[in-house]
Amino acid sequence: MTTRQLKPTGSKTRQQLQLLVCTLALCCLTSFWSNQASAQRFVGKVIGGISANQIEGDKLVGFNQPGFLGGIAAAFPLNDEWGIEPQLLFSMKGSRSSEQEQLRFGVIQEIRLNYVELPIMLNYNLREDLTLQAGISPNVLLSATVDNGTNLGPENRRSEFKSYDLCVSLGAQYVVFDNFGVGIRWTYSMLPFNTVEDASNLSLVNNPLYGYTGMFNNSLQFSAMYLLFK
Repeated sequence: MTTRQLKPTGSKTRQQLQLLVCTLALCCLTSFWSNQASAQRFVGKVIGGISANQIEGDKLVGFNQPGFLGGIAAAFPLNDEWGIEPQLLFSMKGSRSSEQEQLRFGVIQEIRLNYVELPIMLNYNLREDLTLQAGISPNVLLSATVDNGTNLGPENRRSEFKSYDLCVSLGAQYVVFDNFGVGIRWTYSMLPFNTVEDASNLSLVNNPLYGYTGMFNNSLQFSAMYLLFK
């Protein structure tokens, strides 16, 4: 599989500073909103589910990498329509060659990434049982393995990926019963998450959505929720 060196679009320091500023701003806003909602009831959530994942920029096509996710959340109402929901999740992301690619190359190629996600979601209650969500999620990388189809199997490649990934998230939640709900969410990296120095080992293409060159997580998440203190 041919490779191409990543072309840096800005200094790593500037990108890290941008991420730090965004994260600090989120923490301040979340603290403010939580204080505003402290006198009101909140809904706790225990979340578990599955995901379909791909990486834009690795030349493997399709949401072929399955994953699991799980964690907790707390939804604080701001008024009858709006609310804020911080979450703490473990999620599995990455990419995997499709059946057609496996037949063409004769091997299974796979990238597996494990993250701790810290989504901050803005909720809009369209109905009493239906909520629309939008927000951003600072994510911390726990582990990364790459299998290029060699006899070596999955190799530890954590140094080739940044220790953080900032994602935009859009989704919806639906309460099926009093204490049970389901959700769907799309998440996408706002910045390339692979490192510039070590990207020569990975196959890269230009990403059209943000105009960068690099690798971007692209995930569809499907979850079930048990609601507490509702």
